[in-house]
Amino acid sequence: MIRSIHLALLAVSFAFLTPFVEARDLVPFSSNGVAQLLAQPVPGGTVAAVDSGRATLLGNFTSVYDLHVSLAGAYLVFDGTFTSTASSGGTITFDVHVAVSLLTGGFAGEFSAIGGTARFKGISGGRVTTWGVANLSYGTFDYTAKGFLPSIGSAKQDDSSSESAETR
Repeated sequence: MIRSIHLALLAVSFAFLTPFVEARDLVPFSSNGVAQLLAQPVPGGTVAAVDSGRATLLGNFTSVYDLHVSLAGAYLVFDGTFTSTASSGGTITFDVHVAVSLLTGGFAGEFSAIGGTARFKGISGGRVTTWGVANLSYGTFDYTAKGFLPSIGSAKQDDSSSESAETR
């Protein structure tokens, strides 16, 4: 009986501690810029997009998107993946979901890491919220992104300081 109570208390303790352990392993992520669709989005089709800029964790980056397009009421929905490549050559691939209002052009969505290479190898999870304004006539998305991604070793450093760590 006492052993059962101790096991139950231990299980409850781990349940309460888990969020704190996960939170400690996350680092802030932020970015802003303009993504460019490479073709007009057609519901039921796919579309590629690109962007570049600077982000925490990545430093200078370029991204390539592969998106499925669907229509949900008055929203154009983009689901898919994108891969961001840091200037050091390391990549992070993200799963992304964004809904764009056909009435206002405003959009919101989120993405999370699903894999990486080089110093980002093994990265998975986190949550980043993105929002902004899309101009579907020109295929542009003026965005801001903020959230948290998992830290992986030197991934806590910005891109420029990690380049020297990678050459050691």
